[in-house]
Amino acid sequence: MKRKRYIVAAMILLMVWLTGCSAVGLDAQTLMQPPKTTGDKQEIYQVLERKTNSQLKLRYPKAGDYRSAIIMKDITGDGNEEAIAFYSSGESDFTNVSIISEVDGVWTEIASFQNPATQIDRICFGDLSGNGVMEFAVGWGNSTTGISEFHLYFYSDGAFQEIQMKESYNELTVLQLDSNGQSGIVVVKLGTSEHPAQAKIYSIVNSRIQLLGVADLDSDVTRYNKITVAKVDDTHSAVILDGAKSANAYHTEILYWDADIAQLKNPLYRPDSKTTAYTSRSISIASQDINGDSIIEIPITHIMPGVSMQMSYNTSFFTNWHRYDINTGTLTNLVSTVVNSNDGYMFMIPDPWKDKVTTVWDESDRSLTFYEWLFPAVERAIGKKGEPLLIIQVMTEQKWENMNQAEWYKLKQHENMIFAAQLPSEASPLSLTMEQVEASFRLFVQE
Repeated sequence: MKRKRYIVAAMILLMVWLTGCSAVGLDAQTLMQPPKTTGDKQEIYQVLERKTNSQLKLRYPKAGDYRSAIIMKDITGDGNEEAIAFYSSGESDFTNVSIISEVDGVWTEIASFQNPATQIDRICFGDLSGNGVMEFAVGWGNSTTGISEFHLYFYSDGAFQEIQMKESYNELTVLQLDSNGQSGIVVVKLGTSEHPAQAKIYSIVNSRIQLLGVADLDSDVTRYNKITVAKVDDTHSAVILDGAKSANAYHTEILYWDADIAQLKNPLYRPDSKTTAYTSRSISIASQDINGDSIIEIPITHIMPGVSMQMSYNTSFFTNWHRYDINTGTLTNLVSTVVNSNDGYMFMIPDPWKDKVTTVWDESDRSLTFYEWLFPAVERAIGKKGEPLLIIQVMTEQKWENMNQAEWYKLKQHENMIFAAQLPSEASPLSLTMEQVEASFRLFVQE
């Protein structure tokens, strides 16, 4: 009978072990042996040390949600956790995968695999066969260079099997296919001169890997800044791809599984142009749950009046957060904001301000000033800035103590930084109260 225990991440232990060492470029992956530990953890390490004749070198995934060299998961379906360990031995460059289970009270290796790759890109878990048992995929290589390939590992008829996929990827994740919990592995590949950008989804059927669907992607994307699996509306989960086309061109694509017709879909993709235009934006802000309802919103931007693209900052844009409804195929703007990702905050634009204000960012004192924008009475004439409506400034605690606090209001403090606001003009019809300012201010973390 197995005992349910959690293992402390090996990377953290190694970091503690290295405390006080001089900076000589030591990498935890090159260390010969992990620190000693106790209980189940010690028994698991002892299994690995015996296999390597005490020449154990742990190896760590470089990307994804699982970054430990030893991961605890129930991958046999018996309700208890196995240890999945990644390591090399001695001078060997090969990477080993060891699955260690507690059998009759003793931690024992029950399966082992070897790969010539020296780097692990990522690990993904999901019920790919729909039998209630967790399978896992290992990405071997380096997805940054586009030479990673993934292998699938699953438990069947009392033994573990490995399926070697002969396909490279740039992104790899798991998407749930139905309400019963069955999932698929989603493979995302950037376009090349020989092959178009595509996403594929695989699952396991009768102990064999099966390609379920293919969807075209925007071929102009040069890299993906972020990939998220989350709900996009009340009923659908999807893979949200935030990609970059150039230094100032970003966009979002959505991949979801249409169970009714058994197809992988990218609803924002346009086959005629082979691009995705609806979610284009000029600043690098990724999709995220902006209002805390567990549904992802997509940012779409447009530049403020009186600002040139050549002289713009991320605060020079209205960032409009949209929800995509798969059933209707529509994007709905939930809230408009100005985002200052450098200083970590955003300001939600009140309805009377929409398209009626502009901003000026002063990098020297980290202040953002909102101005009323006066539209010209003469057609085609250029408008101009009106009265300043709001100043938001970020400063240290020391600077805050020296400010005239009769003129400034502390909106928020985060660690040793103060976020303060001032209302320079209260005569404008667009003027806000400080209570309204405080309600519209949010700290912002670029996820």
